[in-house]
Amino acid sequence: MARRKKTTEEKPTEEVTGSSDDNFGLPDIDYTPIDRTEETPVIQETSTPEPEPVQTKTEHYSSSSQSADTGTTSHSSYESTYTYTPPKEESSMAPKIIGIIVVVLLALAATYYFAVYKPQQQAEEKALLDKKRKDAEAKEQERLQEQQRLDEERRRAQAEAEANAKPKEGSIETLSERTKRYYVVISSSIDDDLVMDYAKELSASGVNCKIIPPYGKVKFSRLTIAEGDTYANAQSIADGLKGQYGDGLWVIKY
Repeated sequence: MARRKKTTEEKPTEEVTGSSDDNFGLPDIDYTPIDRTEETPVIQETSTPEPEPVQTKTEHYSSSSQSADTGTTSHSSYESTYTYTPPKEESSMAPKIIGIIVVVLLALAATYYFAVYKPQQQAEEKALLDKKRKDAEAKEQERLQEQQRLDEERRRAQAEAEANAKPKEGSIETLSERTKRYYVVISSSIDDDLVMDYAKELSASGVNCKIIPPYGKVKFSRLTIAEGDTYANAQSIADGLKGQYGDGLWVIKY
């Protein structure tokens, strides 16, 4: 705070005397501390990019001096302001590049899976199923062929065994009534003696013979060598015997 300026007439003697001791003969000087204020900008973050903040600094200076000759005090002050703009930092492109690479890799992986890998797997599974089916069919065909071969060998062995075996004497039977069965006829004749002679010949070779005597309007005696429950059964037996006795075999019901 500045002291009130004293006039020449008001100078007391004590004050003059005191100044020579305390101030070494120099005039009193009042000073004021320098007022320095700094303004710090507040940076607010928003979702949209904004310009970089500008930092402004203002300095205030003031001083006072007293003239020794005139005894007057003078004050002076000045203000200095400067602005600092921090350098703008460029945003990094690395996250964007990494994101694009990840998306591209995922797209390529999905394309490979649906366009290459999955169809290939389906084709391999289908080929495997076809191979298993063909193998099963081939095994079944081999089994049937083996079964046929075994059956053929069994029939051949049985035929050879029957041909080499000593035939047993067969029986001769004359039917006295109708049986409602089907018989394979090998011979028919009016002469009963001729029928019996042929029956004895067949019986000697192991054939069981049955003679159907004349009945109703039938005047012939018939010699049979096999029989069956149905016509189809008896006809099948007759067809099997034609290779041995010729095609003159026929079937009748009695």
